[in-house]
Amino acid sequence: MPPDHPRAATEVPRHSGHLQHSPHHRRKAYRRSGRETRRYSSRNRGQARPTTDVQGALSVLGRLPQRPDVSRGDLTDAEVAGANLDFANLTRALLSGVNLTGAVLIRADLTGALLIRADLTGAHLEEANLTGASLDRANLTGTVLFYANLTGASLDRADLTGALLHGANLGQARELTQPQLNVARGNAETQLPAGLERPASWAAAAPPIPLAPPPTTG
Repeated sequence: MPPDHPRAATEVPRHSGHLQHSPHHRRKAYRRSGRETRRYSSRNRGQARPTTDVQGALSVLGRLPQRPDVSRGDLTDAEVAGANLDFANLTRALLSGVNLTGAVLIRADLTGALLIRADLTGAHLEEANLTGASLDRANLTGTVLFYANLTGASLDRADLTGALLHGANLGQARELTQPQLNVARGNAETQLPAGLERPASWAAAAPPIPLAPPPTTG
């Protein structure tokens, strides 16, 4: 790969000495490689993209100004797999049963959103705000939740198999159980509710994406 290739800066051997960088470097790394990761995911999942009108409606909805005590809209059971909703404001949106497989919701605001039985398989929610969201029985298989805020979120019977919880705030998450954590992936930065233990497998797990080398000086 040429040295000026856009991925060259992020491709570091999984077991190199750079794996012990600070949270600052880890956060920079996933931001740099996030676009390439999302492109790879879209190419390889094979799911149908949302129709233009559905994607457009979601985009407009996600960027409307927020009004107190007003829902962002009812999208219950909508088919919006692969939607691109970076930074969208979906506060208190009604998204129960929605298909958001492979969707991109990086830094989206889903405060108080209803995502009961929603399918978020493989979706990207890095740094998303899920404070107080209802994710009961949601499918979060392989969902990327790096540094997401799930304070007060309800996760009753949610499927967290392979979910990436590195740096996520689950400190006050509700209805979260030890078996759910045991099938997820996280690290020492993942904040957990009192009474739940960090699975031993998390300590041995390698970061899920390549890390960038530290900046050089001089």
